[in-house]
Amino acid sequence: MKHLKKLLALAVAIALLAPALCWPALADSISPALMKRATEIIVEMECSGNYGCVTNDSNSSPSVGLFQWNAAQGVSLLKKIIDQDKAEAREILGDSLYNELNGGSSSVWNKRVLSKDEKTRVGNLLKTSAGRKIQDEMVETYISSYIRSGMAVGITDPNALAYYADMLNQVGSGAI
Repeated sequence: MKHLKKLLALAVAIALLAPALCWPALADSISPALMKRATEIIVEMECSGNYGCVTNDSNSSPSVGLFQWNAAQGVSLLKKIIDQDKAEAREILGDSLYNELNGGSSSVWNKRVLSKDEKTRVGNLLKTSAGRKIQDEMVETYISSYIRSGMAVGITDPNALAYYADMLNQVGSGAI
């Protein structure tokens, strides 16, 4: 009985670790068509392909960009864009919003509501060449991660993987 418990514990550990060990191999098998389809679904659902989309979200913080990154993720995105060209970002955002985003922690937007002017300024920053470039990079990172996660749990159908990616983007891994 004692050996059976050890064997069972080992089997559970292998089952939990195996998907993570396989992710590099799974990443190589993601087709460009699947990446494109999953991206199209999420981008259309979130903000109809508008790089400059900014909403005051019901989750108590603004959501920004193609994927409507919320709270800390949204602030992180904006910080990355600011780092690309601080002078342009300051000019677009104005001193107050620039300082809030550039100097604050990633939780700076918790329980924050943006004014109409602030939403316009943030949207304009998101639509810059740096804003588009950073969002495109983040989209690729997020989509490939979502798809690898689906593959790791045994999903093989490309359409199912695309919608699984959308589900993860909408509600996070807690939905699984």
